Amino acid sequence: MKPKIGLIDQGTDSLLRRYMRYRYQYALKKAGADFIMLKAVETEDEALANLKECCGLVIPGGPDINPELYGEQPKESSHVSAPIRDISDPLYLKAALSLKLPILGICRGCQLLNVYYGGTLYQDILQDAKGHHLTHMQPKGFRKKVHQVSVKPDTLLYRLAGRSMIGVNTMHHQGIHEVGKGLTVSGISEDGIVEGIEVPGSEFILGVQWHPEHLTPKDEVSKQLFAGFVTECERGAAK
Repeated sequence: MKPKIGLIDQGTDSLLRRYMRYRYQYALKKAGADFIMLKAVETEDEALANLKECCGLVIPGGPDINPELYGEQPKESSHVSAPIRDISDPLYLKAALSLKLPILGICRGCQLLNVYYGGTLYQDILQDAKGHHLTHMQPKGFRKKVHQVSVKPDTLLYRLAGRSMIGVNTMHHQGIHEVGKGLTVSGISEDGIVEGIEVPGSEFILGVQWHPEHLTPKDEVSKQLFAGFVTECERGAAK
């Protein structure tokens, strides 16, 4: 039986969002997993109940995280947030951590992981991050790699990628500023933006700033990332 992975629903049902949702589903299926779409919740008990049949959690991309969640007031450069997800996503993350499920955070999911552990974000990389020179919001062609990420040795990301330098796509205007307590930076862009974070010593708690679901199945690193995640979910379910 295929492992069932909880995939947080991104909420809106626009044509773009349906396509984005499909890419996550496709990547999980290609890695040998099934998925359960997780609707928004308002309590941790609801989140725990919805994760009952899941052996892992994927926190996908989406709108900006409300800066108030990391102790800042929104700036003019901040985009519209998703109030429902600002409530629901941390509840799913907390529930998954309590259940000791493997967790994969992608783009917004990576940023949420950092905020949950007490970190902060650049509300807009272009205005706030010193030394920034890359375009982190590619205009189109999400399946195209546009910059490099240096992967730190002795990390989960390195074990999955199998190399110290990888090419990635990019669709974000915010990024990790202060890294959350207990997190390790495992990937960093050419201009110093954090691209990968993880909880050292955990079986699988990983956040990546790019979108590997759009690069699957042609990109080997993206395939290995999802395959490694699904393998860990299978291992956990078998315990």
